[in-house]
Amino acid sequence: MTFLWHLRGSVALDGGPSNEAALGRVKRLLKKQRKPVTDEGADFVAFDQPLWRDPAHNWALLVFYNQGRFWIAQGAVGRRLHYDLSSRHGFI
Repeated sequence: MTFLWHLRGSVALDGGPSNEAALGRVKRLLKKQRKPVTDEGADFVAFDQPLWRDPAHNWALLVFYNQGRFWIAQGAVGRRLHYDLSSRHGFI
């Protein structure tokens, strides 16, 4: 966590699901958390949801983060699912 309202990191995917399957799981998580997918491609998924868009569901796990991106990249240590989540809610 580089800043109180910003969370970044990655998890290893080697030996795990294909890129398509991994991003499919991310999209299911976002749907369950009522975070709309606003952009996606072969190796990434992004969401953006202002706090006021769905206030009745503020109990969700990802409610604190209103903006984020998940992507898969091949690096020197193998395939990884990266995430970059942020929130502007703390400034309201």
